[in-house]
Amino acid sequence: PKDPVVEAAAEAGVTPEQLRVAILSGSTGGNSRSRALAEAYRKQLESQGAAVDWLDMREMGDLPDVITGDHDKINPYLDRFANADAYVVASPVYNWGPSGKVNQFLDLALDSDTMAGKPYSLLSGAGSPRSAFAMGSLANRLNMELKGVGIGAGVQVAGKEYNKHTGNIASRVLSKANKNADTLLQVAEALRNKTSSDNSTL
Repeated sequence: PKDPVVEAAAEAGVTPEQLRVAILSGSTGGNSRSRALAEAYRKQLESQGAAVDWLDMREMGDLPDVITGDHDKINPYLDRFANADAYVVASPVYNWGPSGKVNQFLDLALDSDTMAGKPYSLLSGAGSPRSAFAMGSLANRLNMELKGVGIGAGVQVAGKEYNKHTGNIASRVLSKANKNADTLLQVAEALRNKTSSDNSTL
């Protein structure tokens, strides 16, 4: 049977050599800090030749229950997220952590068979810089459950670092995001090359 993820990538013009990065944009509100940061991160990835799969939670509607829900509508998103070479989770900060909808998506999406050992980065938007480490619990989860390779402490845009009127992000934050994105691609490329080398010796 044909792989629907591979078919979708081919239709989008993604070549086999391109690194595929899935970005989960977890904000469902307007004028969002985390969404603006994710869009800037996406731009940097694409400038370096990566193929970015943008997963927008605004388009997903209500998510099903993990155990009893009908997953048919959400499965294409889950497959795209799980089969990327690297992934990025962007979320607003609520109660010192990612949003409930982001957590619910991850409850459905995380797959230790297909996602183990992959690099990831966490992006967040917060009202105050005091929330700088609010995504730490999610990082611990990805590290323990998937043996994920986190890129630094992620990137956060907080408070006045995002201008809601102009949509601009502070240059310091953009510089950090660009460096983080570059590192994500470097790690993903190194891991893919290692996997290919290991498979060729079997």
